[in-house]
Amino acid sequence: MVWLLTSIALADGSIFVQTGPGQTGRIFVDGADSGVDAPGTVTVPAGNHLIQVKGDCLSGVGSADVSDGKVARLEVDMQPIGGFAEIRATPKGALATLDGVSTPLPAAVELTCGPHELVVTAAGYNTHSDTLRVEMGGAYRVEVALTQLGFGSLSVLVDPVDAEVLVDGEVVATGPITIDSLAEGEHLVTVRKDGLGEQTRTVKVISGETAQLQMSVGNAISTAKPPKEPRQPKDLSGLGPKIAGGALVAAGVGAAGYGSYKRYQGYEIHVNADQDRDGVIDDGKTDYYNENKAAITSARRTSWIMWAGGAAALGTGAALLVDEQGAMVTATVRF
Repeated sequence: MVWLLTSIALADGSIFVQTGPGQTGRIFVDGADSGVDAPGTVTVPAGNHLIQVKGDCLSGVGSADVSDGKVARLEVDMQPIGGFAEIRATPKGALATLDGVSTPLPAAVELTCGPHELVVTAAGYNTHSDTLRVEMGGAYRVEVALTQLGFGSLSVLVDPVDAEVLVDGEVVATGPITIDSLAEGEHLVTVRKDGLGEQTRTVKVISGETAQLQMSVGNAISTAKPPKEPRQPKDLSGLGPKIAGGALVAAGVGAAGYGSYKRYQGYEIHVNADQDRDGVIDDGKTDYYNENKAAITSARRTSWIMWAGGAAALGTGAALLVDEQGAMVTATVRF
């Protein structure tokens, strides 16, 4: 008897792969890329299959049994996945925080895919901050070498002199003190005295320099001199017209007074010329003398009036205008 063995091909079925809300990724069947993205349907031979969905920093795995000509349904719960990081730092004793969580160093940690904030600190050293980006399946070695801070000095004067001084929360002295080799940067300085209370100030220390504070309980002050207020320029906008106006008045008054005086002097000369040495008026000149004498009196009065008017004009800002006879004809308004 001859047995005829033939192979019978298994029929195909399908698997519909469903992922969580907003999740997507490539579907792998038994480790092979199907070329189909989830959520989606893949055609596979009947039987049991391992299904994996790989997304952006997400991955999920499941299995499904497929029957001939049937469609199986598989829901894959995708979870964040990432990589591995080894973190070291100098100097010895440095501390690290990873995404705000304190992490002793050296550290070996598993990290989800995506960015992570790394901060490394040590007393007397500059702080190191960095963003560590982790890809799915990545492995990283991070080595941080902190740079040393510069140092300055701090001089603290206190009132009362027996007040206690604290720097960054630690008692450093009772009374005035100068602290050398203080790390540059900001520091909290507190002065306190039982029964009087306390006062706290922030001071910035600069490398190679000495910061100074003068503090009293209940009233802390800095020794730094406040900047001088800039001098405000005087408003001289109205000074020019006033000077010009005053000069005009003075010139006008002087001219008027001087003219009146010359008139007076002229009349007096003429009158004197018409008198004899003994003061007796020559015959036939009496009327002329009397006329000039009246003019002299008028000129003298005019001079005094003009000088008084000029002084008043300078004080009030009014200008007097006179004619050639010395009489005022008009006046300007205040300028």
